[in-house]
Amino acid sequence: MNIARSAGVRRRLLLAFALALVVGVPVVAASASAATALTVAQALGAQDGRSATVTGYVVGQPTASTTVIRSNFTADTAVAIADSAAETSTSRMLYVQVTSAYRSSFGLLTNPGLLGRSVTVTGTLTAYFSHGGLKDPTAMTLT
Repeated sequence: MNIARSAGVRRRLLLAFALALVVGVPVVAASASAATALTVAQALGAQDGRSATVTGYVVGQPTASTTVIRSNFTADTAVAIADSAAETSTSRMLYVQVTSAYRSSFGLLTNPGLLGRSVTVTGTLTAYFSHGGLKDPTAMTLT
């Protein structure tokens, strides 16, 4: 009888522990990722070659250091993101390189519907098109 009772207690403790993990893990993961993502303004001020995660809105396709097109896209190789979906000043945009691994999902020629959508990108904070940028992305997700 003591063995059966002991096994029942262990099962309940394991179940309670498993439930705590299932309930607790998403909350911890969500707050950790939210705390580490930079804004576009912060990323523009930190063009120092470090790896960072940046969240912003897709506002167009950069074609030169001071030119971003918002329609009739010509390629899938770059997007401009900003802290506001309505941003029109290139000085407040981060130019993001879209490498071949992400072109089918994040290139604007293939996916013009991304305009105005929020994205989170992880990569190297360094100039792109001679403009504040993020290159060599290791992760790109819609947020």
